[in-house]
Amino acid sequence: MMSLLFFFGTAVILIVEGRMITVLITRGSLTRSEEWALGFPMGAFANALLFFVWTVLGVSLSTPFVFGGHLVILAMLEIMRRVRRASTPLVSPKLTRSAQHDVFSVSVFSKLLALLFALAIAIKLFYGVSHALMPTYYYDSVSQWTMRAKISSIDQAIAFDTDELRGMSKPQYPILLHSLQIFFNLPQNVWKDSVANGATLLLSVTSFFALFLLIKRYAGIASAVLAMALILTIPLLSMHLGQGYGDIHMLAFILLSALSLLFALREGNSEMLLLSAVLISASSWVKQEGLIFGVLPFLLILMMSLVPTRFARRLHFGGTKLRRTALLLFGVLPALFLSLPWPLLLFAKGLPLSPHGGGDLVLAFHGDAVSEALRQLFAAGSFGVHWYLAIMFLMLIISMSRKSVSAFVPILPMFFWAGITLLGGLIIFLATPNVQFLLNAQTFCRTMLIPLALLFLGISIVIPWLCAGDNDALA
Repeated sequence: MMSLLFFFGTAVILIVEGRMITVLITRGSLTRSEEWALGFPMGAFANALLFFVWTVLGVSLSTPFVFGGHLVILAMLEIMRRVRRASTPLVSPKLTRSAQHDVFSVSVFSKLLALLFALAIAIKLFYGVSHALMPTYYYDSVSQWTMRAKISSIDQAIAFDTDELRGMSKPQYPILLHSLQIFFNLPQNVWKDSVANGATLLLSVTSFFALFLLIKRYAGIASAVLAMALILTIPLLSMHLGQGYGDIHMLAFILLSALSLLFALREGNSEMLLLSAVLISASSWVKQEGLIFGVLPFLLILMMSLVPTRFARRLHFGGTKLRRTALLLFGVLPALFLSLPWPLLLFAKGLPLSPHGGGDLVLAFHGDAVSEALRQLFAAGSFGVHWYLAIMFLMLIISMSRKSVSAFVPILPMFFWAGITLLGGLIIFLATPNVQFLLNAQTFCRTMLIPLALLFLGISIVIPWLCAGDNDALA
């Protein structure tokens, strides 16, 4: 019972802290439910930054210093809230709601489809909860994620072991998950894997719940349910709901950032742009891949908005209401400032950014691996029929949008993000030494989760509107 109370107590600290940060960033743009839903993901990121600062300063990661640090953060946030409320009242309008065409209410078939989607989501959440309570069993978690967090908790310092004598590998990994697992285990007398896995499961649940609420605001309940059903039923992603890998958390931060960016571009809301920059930076604190598939595409989209070429205008980047100064101050600079500290610390410690060394940059096309890549995408069990579904939906959208381009254009940044991550992933695994991780089926499919989920997010926003016949709702 005490263990459960300690777990909920630590969760409350991060939720309240993260919600206060969200409120300060968005300045009233979000509803209270959306702010609270984002509280835990934002609090987890704040916890990682606190652990980073203590690591750089050489402060012990013990209970007094970690919880004391959070108390200081909470006090500072409260002071900032009071000062801001007294000096500059919140003036940012609430994000506009889309036209709520509930296509699920059109027919009995649509209602049945909605019920099946909701049931699929519930089954996946049950799987995640039941497996998170099991002892750690994923290989990567035993050797990298939970093992490193446990060793760091015992050391009261983040472990950077360059050998595997203590059972951990890849000291280059960022520390968002490690710091979260350590924070939740600090009040316990002994390390508990169930507590560590429960903490990351809570991050998964709150992240996807926040995503659901934001999609509902942007495109309606039909889009929100469809997106959750399509994304959470990807077989490989379903397995990751059981915790043990960082990919699902990196993906969740990327999806939240991408959707926040759509809000920012559509409404000219600089606060949502700042939120998007913070969330995409958080993805890089889960895994280094967050820099490549999260931060870099985010910056590329903003740079295309800064320099609105004809191509950028066709992708709706040049049509944003945001000023160039806002794109720089609330987008580019925060993303760089918050995502670069960890790589800089690795360089200072003499550790390479990649656990595979500098050979990752050697370019040489491996044509013999193309068939294996296609097999894993379309014929193996990691994705089931989901890539076929994505292609089918895209063809449907294109055919339905020929006479109503306005319904398709505002979501193009999402599809552009998915496209460049898909292309980047294929280059990495077909034209560099990372081809070995394609051929041995280690990381290729996990990487391909990112473009597939982004595609489903964009598809889920467009399809219900097109089915409802509201061609201008996205504009």
